[in-house]
Amino acid sequence: MLGQLIPRDSSLASNRARIGQKAAQYIKEHLSDSDLDVASLARQVGVSRRSLELVTNEQFKTSPYQMIAKFRFDAAVKLLHSTRIPVMEVGARCGYPEAHHFSAWFKKNA
Repeated sequence: MLGQLIPRDSSLASNRARIGQKAAQYIKEHLSDSDLDVASLARQVGVSRRSLELVTNEQFKTSPYQMIAKFRFDAAVKLLHSTRIPVMEVGARCGYPEAHHFSAWFKKNA
């Protein structure tokens, strides 16, 4: 039909919601991966970096970078409060394999 717009899957709201949930789930499952960044997250979710930024901003009111940082920080706080594992291990589980980087990052964000 002439003049009718056909929406692509990537522009549908339900697909954007799935992208956001997929991104959040991937972050939770890969917190210990020190190579986890926005570009690798976008690749894993199957969208461009810009699309991921738009989706996370729309759904979570934050950037993908801030989302990764918040999930890591929340996980670190939970581990520090609920376990007796060494700080170095907490850092490694949250994507910071070097204790001094984890300590500096944690102090900056606390």
